[in-house]
Amino acid sequence: MGATDFINPNDYDKPIQDVIVELTDGGVDFSFECIGNVNVMRAALECCHKGWGESIIIGVAGQGRKSKPVPSS
Repeated sequence: MGATDFINPNDYDKPIQDVIVELTDGGVDFSFECIGNVNVMRAALECCHKGWGESIIIGVAGQGRKSKPVPSS
């Protein structure tokens, strides 16, 4: 396991999770969020492959910050 590519979100005009899903033919096997940003938490979940992708959320969101649930399909 290891990083194979680095992506700058500023290079794209669409959400980074959409870019990642396209680049990986359906999503990543693993994603990690470590900074506590609820927008990044959601992006980490949404870029995982539906069916077997796993997202590890380590970051702690600031007080009163909530992430919307990601619907499973």
